[in-house]
Amino acid sequence: MPPASEDERFVGGPQDANGLPAVMTGGIYDDVIEAAGGVNALAGHGQNATRTLNKEQLATAQVDVLVVGLFTPDENGDAEAARLFATYPQWAASRTRTYTTVSDGAYLGPLNAWAVEKISKVVHRDA
Repeated sequence: MPPASEDERFVGGPQDANGLPAVMTGGIYDDVIEAAGGVNALAGHGQNATRTLNKEQLATAQVDVLVVGLFTPDENGDAEAARLFATYPQWAASRTRTYTTVSDGAYLGPLNAWAVEKISKVVHRDA
């Protein structure tokens, strides 16, 4: 994989009823990504991003690293990443297949350190 830039950008999560990924922005989500050395690609859209973003906004997002949030034991992060890469081939993450998965670590709690470490390993994969 190519070295990560200092300005890594992220998006990820399960899909909504329209087949778009649930995008987590603001608060703890951005904090975890920033602590790992990245920047949320859709920061600034607020916590209602999943309800307000459309496919065009997702298509033009600068996503260098995809972070797939898993919320139930039966979710398949690899399959979700593959689906998003196929849907948004213009993302840098799609071209390099750069992604990771997180679950409870994206929420406030003791697993935040685990999520930061897991995301950081992808952001700083050349280290």
